[in-house]
Amino acid sequence: MKEAANDDIANTVRLAVSKRKRELPQSALEPVTGSNAIGFYTWGTRIRFGFGGQAREFLRAGWNYDEPGFVWTEGVRASIGMRIKPPSGDIRLSLCAKAMTTHHKPRQTLRLRSNANVDLNWVVSGEFSWMRGRLFYQQICGLKELLIDLVSEAPVTPASVGLGDDTRVLGVAVAELIMEMDQ
Repeated sequence: MKEAANDDIANTVRLAVSKRKRELPQSALEPVTGSNAIGFYTWGTRIRFGFGGQAREFLRAGWNYDEPGFVWTEGVRASIGMRIKPPSGDIRLSLCAKAMTTHHKPRQTLRLRSNANVDLNWVVSGEFSWMRGRLFYQQICGLKELLIDLVSEAPVTPASVGLGDDTRVLGVAVAELIMEMDQ
């Protein structure tokens, strides 16, 4: 009798896990390991990361699983790639992110580099906040593809800071990216 009850519980858990996996696109269940597919970005479009977001078409190497409202960068560097229409003015870039932090290191430096010769440095806390920068027209006027690398100063594993047994090496959780053209 007890074995039958345990079998029922195990089957219920398997069914719940199986149902959850069917509800999510397969891509949401796997980390991004690299891709040459680059989506087209329209200036001013808000890119949302995580479950239900449209960021996956722009993510290249260095990204982890979709989570509710964000995706963690994994390791030191994560890349974003997009095809673009050359702008007619400067671009205001806004990135909403938070860092994987510890009580010994409550902030982390995040560096944004791009093929447009942009190099921005931000200090990121453990709370979601907006970081802003500018891509100057002279830097991007001839580009048809914009490639962005996010470089985390000191990614950590959640396990190393007492957050369970999660051994992923995480840098920053990115929630949104917006790039708007000055008129």
